[in-house]
Amino acid sequence: MGQMMANPQRIILLRGLSREHRHWGRFPALLQRAYPDSNIVCADLPGNGDRNLEKSPLSIAQTMRALRQELKPLLNKGPLHLIALSLGGMVAMEWMNQYPDEIASAILMSSSFKGVSPFHQRLRPANYVLLIKTIFHPDIYQREKNILKMTSQLHRDEQVLLQQWLSYAQQSPVSRMNVLRQLVAASRYRLPQQKPQLPVLLLSAQRDELVSPQCSEDLSRHWNLPLQTHPGAGHDLSLDDEQWVLKQVCKWFDGL
Repeated sequence: MGQMMANPQRIILLRGLSREHRHWGRFPALLQRAYPDSNIVCADLPGNGDRNLEKSPLSIAQTMRALRQELKPLLNKGPLHLIALSLGGMVAMEWMNQYPDEIASAILMSSSFKGVSPFHQRLRPANYVLLIKTIFHPDIYQREKNILKMTSQLHRDEQVLLQQWLSYAQQSPVSRMNVLRQLVAASRYRLPQQKPQLPVLLLSAQRDELVSPQCSEDLSRHWNLPLQTHPGAGHDLSLDDEQWVLKQVCKWFDGL
């Protein structure tokens, strides 16, 4: 599957709020197996993962510029394909908006945008209190457990996964201030006025309890973009059904 695609030479994977490259789980390895000649990079946004000691920017544009600076060596070799989840989708969108010649295509998963969807759909009200409790909870394990509950439908009680996430949080802790700064950046970011003149695919989850799948439907209608919706997954699509995501990605790449 996927090996007939012309040139998926450089694929960048971007995570969302407070998450890092290891939260992709097995998905990068599966993608690499499908495209063995591709250079697949799981990049961390400032404040997360390998960049956890950096201060998270207060705007998506600044976040994008910091990411772009880190990936400059890859950019010198030609345009990039972006696969981005949630807040990472906003960063991908801003990159397409400001430097369209540097991006070959983008797949945006579980993303939402001010200017096309209302706030109560971009962050579902049922999670307001839990999100604040999670950010300020003193116990790391409970924080990770809450995040798993908000973002997954199919793995919400998986203890092995929780222990992995706990180890990531202990090794590369994301400060409360950086989580808040990322939230501010996401809440302020508005969809660009101009539709990207390059291929964009939207993926959403019907049982997303964090961000309403209506947000992807809104963007799909607004710009006439293709959309595929998983019937049973939660917000973290690649966690809940990595094989489904891989299938959508390969179909997309093979059609470019």
